[in-house]
Amino acid sequence: MTTPADNHTLAPHVAWMLVCAAVIKRGGTAEDATTTLRAMGVADADAQKLFTDARALYPKLQNLLPSAALTVPTLQAHSIRDFMAQEFGAPDPLLTSADGRMMLEHPSLTQLHAYRGVGKSNLAFALGTAVADAGRWLRWSSPRPRRVLYVEGEQPSRSLQRKLRALVPEKSENFFLALREAQPDGRFPKIVTPEGRAAFERLIAQYSADVVILDSLSTLANVAMNDEENQLVLGDWLMHLRTVLRKSVIYLQHDGKTGLQRGHSKHEDWIDLSIHLKWPENYYGADGLRCHLEFDKAREPVPDGQNLLISLDTELGGDRPQWFWQEPTGAQDLRQRASTRVLEWLLESPDLSANTIVDRLRQDNLSYQKKEMLKMIAGVKETLRKVQDSPPVQRSLVNGGDEMERR
Repeated sequence: MTTPADNHTLAPHVAWMLVCAAVIKRGGTAEDATTTLRAMGVADADAQKLFTDARALYPKLQNLLPSAALTVPTLQAHSIRDFMAQEFGAPDPLLTSADGRMMLEHPSLTQLHAYRGVGKSNLAFALGTAVADAGRWLRWSSPRPRRVLYVEGEQPSRSLQRKLRALVPEKSENFFLALREAQPDGRFPKIVTPEGRAAFERLIAQYSADVVILDSLSTLANVAMNDEENQLVLGDWLMHLRTVLRKSVIYLQHDGKTGLQRGHSKHEDWIDLSIHLKWPENYYGADGLRCHLEFDKAREPVPDGQNLLISLDTELGGDRPQWFWQEPTGAQDLRQRASTRVLEWLLESPDLSANTIVDRLRQDNLSYQKKEMLKMIAGVKETLRKVQDSPPVQRSLVNGGDEMERR
């Protein structure tokens, strides 16, 4: 396209109007045109007026725009015999189960969606650091370290830093953050525009990232998520990252009040795995992160992929908070076994402190949210105190009648 830098014979405002016309031609907005013209030294107010004028004159201006010659691509197909004879190499697992089965392949597309406040970002940061440092993520592990780029498009830097001090090991050399506030104009370019996608691909290449985490899809696209045309643009780009650039992409998406992901569902067509987080019944996050994790789409069976009840405990001490998980059907059984063990310990050593009991439960793999464990321990102690303070006949009933028989 002709610009003032390319052709000094054109009045600058004419060239800038052609820039706006080109933005209009590809379906861009006034904001897109302002961003492009800002890089050419045009003030935002002037850019907006230029866009308005270009839109009014667009039927005539479009004839001045260069038209690309029609290019017909040559498509390929294979016989089933030839396809089955091809060698694609061994699978490259991104996450594996405890017995080595592949849970998620590299490259792949994964969606992590939940209602606001349930815990998407916390879980995504834990997943990112596990992949970066060949660590554990819940009941799965990363077999080798990979370079991870986390694009944070929502949280202010100060509050994010406070959160990450507790969640992420600072020594990690493979985990990189791209923050909204750190950008030249305090925002990311939209990933539904050619300029935005090119900028992110350049950033991915700059840090040699193997895995890209987008937090969140709606924030970084910054368009109405029920717009199918924009969804098609997003889908094409995400598949380009996976298929052509060989990147694993994990994007976060918000659920609406119905419990389903917000906006158009078109982007679910191309993903390999979809992870859904939701609060347990009658729980709304007041006591920290606690939610159900379930897989609502998987192209292949997920090993150890039963729905999990997960929690993040920030009160156990140590370098970082502790993640806990169990199958929801076994949660009640876990608590019953834990309270039985606590009763045994207190009968043997009545003066055991609550913190000592919590440590023992952790060693015996019977731990869950610390606040709940402390409440259970206090309840067991109170029950024992009441039994010990009760009349002899009442105690005999608790002891199965032995004391009554002795009398």
